[in-house]
Amino acid sequence: MKTKIHYFSRILSVLLLCAGMVITSCAEGPLENDEKTEQGGNENNGPATLTLGKVTATTATFTGHFDVPASDLSFSQVTVYYSDAETFNMNAAESVSATSFDGEQNFTITLTGLKYGTKYNYCMVAEVKSEKTYGDVLDFTTGDVTLSELSVVPSSFKAEVSGSVAGLSVEDKEYIKIGILYSSESGKVENGEGKKVETAEISSEDAFSIQLSDLTLETKYYYCGYMRRGDSYTYGAPSEFTTLKHPYGLTYDLNVSSATDLSSSASANCYIISEAGLYKFKPVKGNSNESVGNIASASILWETFGTDTAPTPSDLISGFCYKDGYIAFQTADTFKEGNAVIAAKDASGKILWSWHIWHTDQPQSHVYNNNAGTMMDRNLGATSATKGDVGALGLLYQWGRKDPFLGSSSISSSTLAKSTITWPSAVESNSSNGTIEYATAHPTTFIAWNTSNGDWYYTGSSSTDNTRWTTSSSDKSIYDPCPAGWRVPEGGDNGIWSKAGFDETTYDSTNRGMSFSISSPSTTWYPASGYRNRNAGSLSSVGNCGNYWSASPGSNYAYCLYFDYDGYVSPSSDYYRASGYSVRCLQE
Repeated sequence: MKTKIHYFSRILSVLLLCAGMVITSCAEGPLENDEKTEQGGNENNGPATLTLGKVTATTATFTGHFDVPASDLSFSQVTVYYSDAETFNMNAAESVSATSFDGEQNFTITLTGLKYGTKYNYCMVAEVKSEKTYGDVLDFTTGDVTLSELSVVPSSFKAEVSGSVAGLSVEDKEYIKIGILYSSESGKVENGEGKKVETAEISSEDAFSIQLSDLTLETKYYYCGYMRRGDSYTYGAPSEFTTLKHPYGLTYDLNVSSATDLSSSASANCYIISEAGLYKFKPVKGNSNESVGNIASASILWETFGTDTAPTPSDLISGFCYKDGYIAFQTADTFKEGNAVIAAKDASGKILWSWHIWHTDQPQSHVYNNNAGTMMDRNLGATSATKGDVGALGLLYQWGRKDPFLGSSSISSSTLAKSTITWPSAVESNSSNGTIEYATAHPTTFIAWNTSNGDWYYTGSSSTDNTRWTTSSSDKSIYDPCPAGWRVPEGGDNGIWSKAGFDETTYDSTNRGMSFSISSPSTTWYPASGYRNRNAGSLSSVGNCGNYWSASPGSNYAYCLYFDYDGYVSPSSDYYRASGYSVRCLQE
């Protein structure tokens, strides 16, 4: 059967032969049926031309021109059939058609989702009023894509894998995804099994970085890079890395001499930082120059964002050490708000003292009515002073203790915020556990009350100690938890809340707390942050009531500010000292 080929295909053949390309006719390869070779047409007046333009790793673009009367364009189309099979077969080929043309009867056809580094055969078919004309079988090869050798930086629970990819155009990024396959089980990666994580972004320099998370301490992992096109994966050579020890047990060598000294003006049990950096402080008992003892090492005890998301250890503090007479710590590169506690330990691992590191923007001063005093705009440990924000809740304290306990992760329910550790169970107050020494050495242990004096501090009788938080305007005890320049305020009938006129007001049931009128600015926000129960330290009444310690002792109680959802306010309430309440610091 004689094959008829239009003049346009002969022109292309000559052009491509001149370019060194080998061509065959569609009619010379397997076609859909013999009828395809019988389509008529004027060999000297071909209706279309086709030019291969840009070829990337996953796309190929053709441009062309349709030379037919304008009245026939609505009955015309051009189709490119293409296949990566060694022998071109139109029955099995994929196709893309152009059915619209510009004012000069030009068209564009783009093939997408191609395999990288692959030879494709293609053929053009032009159709005018159901009459088809076939071009020659030509070919092109898509660009290759390669991953460079990957580098990995492991930490305790994470690993950052970096690399670059060559040959990936902007168009290709829509179809090719780059990722990492990893597993702790030997042999899985070689079989394409394990967990896959893909990069969300490849830089303009073709670099990428992929974070592997939720890893296990001191564990060997096997990994490789891969490129994915649809459901098809191409894997690189496998390699391995081992995660580090728990970051809280590592030894870091920080450049202490260049660190910012937080204790340069005064020591404290709490230090505020508001930006990333390297910091240090003198390891003395807060608010004094008294040594804590023979220090052998420093350690992070815990970190928290104060939310329902637990930080990964080192999210707030990435390194720490005891060196040159200072405890030093390095924040994470990206500053995050939250709270941490760092401890000094002796050679046996016993905690000698601990300090609260408060990551927040600098608290503002609020001036209360009637010259009552100047208070912070937020609770101790809060990362916000905004009404309705969970970050405004802050931490909770047993009366007379310097170390904080977690508050809630919700403004309306008693749900503990998450941290990097599992906290120990509460212990009973007795002659062994109800002491200053025990509380200092166990800063994460809640000490339940004893019925003799209703306190966590044990005396064996109804008496107790009243000097743990000093109320003097000039003195501040070594157990006061507030930062330098601030202290726990006085309470009772002569305390700041009574003087300022905190009384009946409207409870904000939406934001769960109360706004009290003050001198400057006009109001201050007190969230209903609830409390820790004196019996076992359980969290209670969040969103329903606010309880704020003063430093003033009662008989066997201590004075506090209390308010609840009914709008009741008692600026001179008192309660058991074993309870865990909020603290709002007074400017000294």
